[in-house]
Amino acid sequence: MSLASVRQFYGVPAYRGTAILYTGGDTPRQGVIVSATTCGRLRIRWDDDPSGRRAILHPTWEVQYLPETPDDEESFAVFLPHGCGPRRKPPPKTALRLHGTRVGLSHGMAL
Repeated sequence: MSLASVRQFYGVPAYRGTAILYTGGDTPRQGVIVSATTCGRLRIRWDDDPSGRRAILHPTWEVQYLPETPDDEESFAVFLPHGCGPRRKPPPKTALRLHGTRVGLSHGMAL
């Protein structure tokens, strides 16, 4: 299940990179949404865990979404590592004349 599906199904503002506060344990913990699992749970990276281990939480159980939620994933994609953001359209194919032969830049093949 994608984060978009989690947002639609549970009605929560679950975006990649959104800060959350988990209040289900002894002490509240703050973390960041990393992704969603296939069964609709959130993968969370805790701010206070240097090992980088992920926790899996239900989107509505003891989770508070903090107000730094972006409007949509496109506006937040600039902060994500390459390959982690939403898919974008490939650049348009252009042609380059090289010694009288048209060469496609995207594939390096003669046209």
